[in-house]
Amino acid sequence: MNNQEKINKFPIVSKQEYMQDKKVNFLNYCILVYFSNFQDNNDIENFDGTYDMHRYIYEDKILKNKDAIEQYSKTKVKTFIKNVKKLADISNGEIVSVKETNDGKIVYEINKTNKYILIEEKILRILINFCNTNAIKIYVFLKWKCRERGYIISKKEICRNIGLSENSKKQLQEITDITKGLQKLGLIYRKTTTGKSVDGETYNRSTYYEIIPFDKWEKYWESNDNPNKN
Repeated sequence: MNNQEKINKFPIVSKQEYMQDKKVNFLNYCILVYFSNFQDNNDIENFDGTYDMHRYIYEDKILKNKDAIEQYSKTKVKTFIKNVKKLADISNGEIVSVKETNDGKIVYEINKTNKYILIEEKILRILINFCNTNAIKIYVFLKWKCRERGYIISKKEICRNIGLSENSKKQLQEITDITKGLQKLGLIYRKTTTGKSVDGETYNRSTYYEIIPFDKWEKYWESNDNPNKN
């Protein structure tokens, strides 16, 4: 990447009430954000590439990008629009709201709320192309949790933070499968170790996580070491 090239970033909600709500589909939400426009109140010459401001998308643009949106969402575009409207209802307009312009056009306004993380445009495209809603929620949670350094995080903690049951073996296994998938995409580093517990009789497994920095991820993604590269 050219050092002068701006890295576009998108604000993605990390508010716990939406992360834990099973009805909030983060895949559809992130697709909406990815195709949205932004209202930049600053001089465009001073724009630093961080799309950290109010965003919006006209329904006409959703229909114009029908093929790509259907590919990413794995639904018909009319179903996608219905799901976006449901998202607006679920959040009472806090993360998505539906407006009608004076000339009768429908526009969806996207708000980052007071809790959000920034995801680079290229990584957001990978997430909506390769991941489902739970995988995206896990990445958002890990990026928030590991924003300053890596952490040992239990599968139960991840479950609690994305609305899954920490008492379900199936859902705990889903956490393992998804985090391994995110590692294969080069987005995270994870390492599981087994050590003796305090009593010295039993063994505990723990997993350490880090978020891979964008520049390092981009080099991996464009290299021949990446099995996902087309």
